[in-house]
Amino acid sequence: MMSSSKMYVCRRCQKNFKTGEGKPDIRFPGLGRCNDCLSTAAANTSA
Repeated sequence: MMSSSKMYVCRRCQKNFKTGEGKPDIRFPGLGRCNDCLSTAAANTSA
């Protein structure tokens, strides 16, 4: 059985990432945020 990993494009840096490598955006299919941008955003908000 094939894995159900989908490709997404990061809205912030336009990098391609798969399911599990970032957080998909529910409002925009095929878009989301990669882990790099998620970690920088988390660092910015917590600082």
